[in-house]
Amino acid sequence: MKKLESFALFLLLLLCLYSCDLPVIDPVISKYSLRILGSNNLTGFTGETLSAIEMKVVDENNNPVPNLELNVMISSGSVDDNQPITDNQGIASVIWTLGDTPGEQTMTISSTELANNPQQVTAMVNQISYNLAIVSGEQQFNATTGKPLDDPFVVQIIDPASSTAVSGVVVRFDVIEGNASFAGSMSTNVPTNVEGRASATLTMGGDLLDTVLVQARLASSSQVISEPESVQFSSGTTRFTDERDGQTYGVVRLLDGNIWTAENLNYTLEDSWCYNDNPISCNEYGRLYTWESALEACPPGWHLPTDEEWREMAKKYGGAHPDATDDGEMAFDALINGGTSGFNARLGGYWQSGVFYFLGNGSLYWSVTQSENNSAESIEFLASRRYLGIGAIPKSVGVSVRCLQD
Repeated sequence: MKKLESFALFLLLLLCLYSCDLPVIDPVISKYSLRILGSNNLTGFTGETLSAIEMKVVDENNNPVPNLELNVMISSGSVDDNQPITDNQGIASVIWTLGDTPGEQTMTISSTELANNPQQVTAMVNQISYNLAIVSGEQQFNATTGKPLDDPFVVQIIDPASSTAVSGVVVRFDVIEGNASFAGSMSTNVPTNVEGRASATLTMGGDLLDTVLVQARLASSSQVISEPESVQFSSGTTRFTDERDGQTYGVVRLLDGNIWTAENLNYTLEDSWCYNDNPISCNEYGRLYTWESALEACPPGWHLPTDEEWREMAKKYGGAHPDATDDGEMAFDALINGGTSGFNARLGGYWQSGVFYFLGNGSLYWSVTQSENNSAESIEFLASRRYLGIGAIPKSVGVSVRCLQD
């Protein structure tokens, strides 16, 4: 009996599949929609950052939908947020920096919660053509180690189509050779001002006679298609600072391969004098030192030359008496102030027993090498004879000092 009841129930259910009105469950369909606030057809230039693109999400009753995460994908460039979330007004925004490829670029916004998924923004991107030119600052070869250059590097950006200056364009300055920096960095990005100019001040490193090469170009290289694509600045360290008193001195690498000071030393010590006790003379000709004082005069990293170092250097320019056959005339001409060597010997005279002699007519420079009878070797410049010679003088005489790098 129970088997018959079960079979009858089965037949009744089977019949119902064909004739009974069963409820139909509809699939869940989102009632949210997204619209772009503003145009979804944009224009711009390669590398340009567009104004914020805003979008709004509403429900079927046009009420804002907050806290909805959207997905943003772009064909080129970058965005500040690729998963923006709508605020209490149902609005989300992204900032799009266009890519470097001209033509059509697209942004796609999507979410599984949207009925009109996805939405797209299109940008037609044009290539920028600018001219880049040096305004000032090139060829600064009188720089001091560890100090900023006297003048900044300055470039200007011009739109050749309108011959007008372009502001707001970022120029990149890069140190590509040598030891120097922009506030501790090898590169710096500087936007152009209303005159289309960007400037950067270089601080030299600690290497003497170091040549530094700096390249300037637009930070977005795709923005420059007209010549030149970059410009270069040159500078060099020909001066150093005496950290003991802050004075700076020119330097020169002579033909002997050594680096010499190219100015007379002006470091104040006991038993040293300005000519005629006039400080102005010290500024131009340096101080006059006794031999004992001269031994302490050169700054750290430098030394008072030996007579052999003086001789070998002079030989590269023709030699000093008694090594030269012309009493040192050729070497005198090369080593004197304004001569071809760059040594620039200044005729600062000398001091002896309280009296000053021969300013502008002659000078002597100490060596560290001692001689007999309380004397030491020195090198003498005498203008009246164009004479350059090496010989001993009393250690008590006050004469000039040049230093040689260790």
